[in-house]
Amino acid sequence: EVLPCYAMYYALKESQGRYFLRVDDDNEIDVDLIPLLYNYIIKNKDVAYCGALGIRENGDISNPGTILSKYLKLSIRPINIESEAYEVDLVDNVYIMNKGLIDIKNFYKSCEFFPWSFEDGYDQVRLKKLGYKIVVLSRALSVHHKHRNRINSKQVYYYGRSKIILYKSIFKFNFIKSILLSFITFFYVPYIYKSDIKDVKDFAVIYFNYIKGSIDGLRFLSKNCISL
Repeated sequence: EVLPCYAMYYALKESQGRYFLRVDDDNEIDVDLIPLLYNYIIKNKDVAYCGALGIRENGDISNPGTILSKYLKLSIRPINIESEAYEVDLVDNVYIMNKGLIDIKNFYKSCEFFPWSFEDGYDQVRLKKLGYKIVVLSRALSVHHKHRNRINSKQVYYYGRSKIILYKSIFKFNFIKSILLSFITFFYVPYIYKSDIKDVKDFAVIYFNYIKGSIDGLRFLSKNCISL
């Protein structure tokens, strides 16, 4: 009954192995995927995270990994899914990480910033700066199922909260740019939850919780003496 970042923290702290497999609860994997990821990461010592290529039930690509530009979270570098493995800036949903590279105390600290989303990304950004690679293995496919329920208002709230913190505290953008990027993301949120939207009420739930999360993100920054 804890949010995703804390759940990962406790699992990482208690796990005994050198490598750690994450599978989100809306993803389905074949048993062959684990040795594919594992064999690749143990042979490539400069790889910190090795992720699976997420596809939908109909075969469409849902999660090829994320490329971060200096200014926006957008895919600006080409992703070549035809290659055996390609480098990205972030992977989520399904991956194997090299646990030996994880700073557990730092990971716990990130739970305060990102209790729901970007908890793993915070660590991946750190490792990228240290020269490690984050890759997606094209042959390792995971099925990313669409949500079967209505809008998860708590998830939308934390999505809005994490965006303002991400732009201001992690990417070190100034206050105006951080607000502007959060505002742009505001219009993109319904697309993310498009499979869950049933009526106009759902749009209202999405926008209300995103705005509430963004405001609370600003309060968090102010409370923790992070310059606005």
